[in-house]
Amino acid sequence: RDVNLHIFDCGIVDNDEIVLMEHDESRWLSQDELLDVKWLPADFPTIESWHREGIPIPKTS
Repeated sequence: RDVNLHIFDCGIVDNDEIVLMEHDESRWLSQDELLDVKWLPADFPTIESWHREGIPIPKTS
């Protein structure tokens, strides 16, 4: 079975609170902490890349 994973760069605007719709919790991770979390297999290639090369900075419009 294949999984298509879509990744979105996003950020907080005007200090708004994060409202979770699909998850029970959230937390900020540094580049060094990325591998400390148990990720789903579909997430791991992206997480591994971010750990190795750095987390992309979201573009502002």
